[in-house]
Amino acid sequence: VFSDGTNTFIGEIPNPVCTTAASSAYVDQYIAARNFIDSHIAHGNVNNVNIPDVEVTGVAFIDPAHGQTGKAPNNIEFHPILDIHFYSAAGLADERAGKLLSVSLFPNPAHTKVTVNVVSKTEALQNCSLQLFDAKADCIGTFDLPLSDARTISQSLDISSLPPGTYIYKIISKGSPVYDGKLLIR
Repeated sequence: VFSDGTNTFIGEIPNPVCTTAASSAYVDQYIAARNFIDSHIAHGNVNNVNIPDVEVTGVAFIDPAHGQTGKAPNNIEFHPILDIHFYSAAGLADERAGKLLSVSLFPNPAHTKVTVNVVSKTEALQNCSLQLFDAKADCIGTFDLPLSDARTISQSLDISSLPPGTYIYKIISKGSPVYDGKLLIR
């Protein structure tokens, strides 16, 4: 629920492990928006989080009243939210630009092996791994990601034992998720 102190408005981001959301052309945007919230606002179910002004991009959706908390008087909400940016005193500042990792998994779709490349632009990586989740959001595997140096990973993973499907992966560093994405196995 967004609030300016007086008015409220609902925004929703689809769960990227949901089958319908995972097959959407926008799944990477859902994942990035969820990562942004987890990293910069809060993780899990929380209330009364005070943050600076943000710019939210989403699709307008009329959701008829059904007892939801924080609904706008005209029942409009953002569903889905596609992007979030913090404002700064100098204007719109993308807080993620200097902190996001450059992450690629290839080939994607993959069959028996996938190569994971991660480059951190600012922060050192530590104790990294890749967690893989199935469509039911069950963690089906964790793969260690040894560092090439403090900010770089390049690791080939054997995925030949995994069945074909759509998977969500999380890159973990220092015990916390730092990036999510989608991997297709054929």
